[in-house]
Amino acid sequence: MVSTSRVTFSEANSAAPTYFVTAFSVGLLVIDRAAHLLLHFQTRAIYIAASWVLYLGALLGINVLAGCIWHPIPKERRAVGGMSLLNLNSPTRPPYKAPGTSAILQQLNEPTSDFEEVDASQTEMRDAIEWRKLVVTSATLASAFFLLVHWAH
Repeated sequence: MVSTSRVTFSEANSAAPTYFVTAFSVGLLVIDRAAHLLLHFQTRAIYIAASWVLYLGALLGINVLAGCIWHPIPKERRAVGGMSLLNLNSPTRPPYKAPGTSAILQQLNEPTSDFEEVDASQTEMRDAIEWRKLVVTSATLASAFFLLVHWAH
């Protein structure tokens, strides 16, 4: 089975889920290390769980790091005719309309303007790259990976 993913960007670039998942993974690593040293606990179940949780944190972190550098082109600039030269305003395929679709169901297919995600083709580099968030997120993930490798036994 082949699946494709669509990379999207939005202005909301919160790193809180990355920090939470990474801290949870480090907590599991500390519990595993303490169980190994103090209780002579020989199973690797906690360590493997921590590595999977850290993998999830890394996926979230990569999204945050990309969002620190790129952000969606503002909606006003996407709406003007200058963007139409690249055909960025047109959807890749029109939304499917089933015969006899009611108006209520049709509204579910329309995107809301409150939280809009765009494809990678409709992004631009930030004028001011979010360096602080970039460094803190990178350091958090790097320290967790260091503990994962250092405490491997």
